[in-house]
Amino acid sequence: MVYKIGETVEYMSGDCEALMSNKLGKVTEVSSDNFDEVKVTENGELVYWSKKTKSYRPVKEKDMHTIYYTIESPNVKYVEYVEPSAIVGTSPRLAGESAA
Repeated sequence: MVYKIGETVEYMSGDCEALMSNKLGKVTEVSSDNFDEVKVTENGELVYWSKKTKSYRPVKEKDMHTIYYTIESPNVKYVEYVEPSAIVGTSPRLAGESAA
């Protein structure tokens, strides 16, 4: 699944299995280890800028492991860089809003 900038997501964070916990944060950027420029289009497609074709091209499944999201959370002092596989999904709650 592709997440847009500004969406609130629930994600897993922690240095090891014993420290893993769910967190809530807002996507502020999408990046890649392979591509210089990556973005999410209006229709939710993940694309990268191709220097060869001088146009945006869809990210292929084989390159998805190079994609990561920058997520800001109000209860964390620094941004976190999260792989798509660590994102549980979108949340109807806003980051910083407490559960009822």
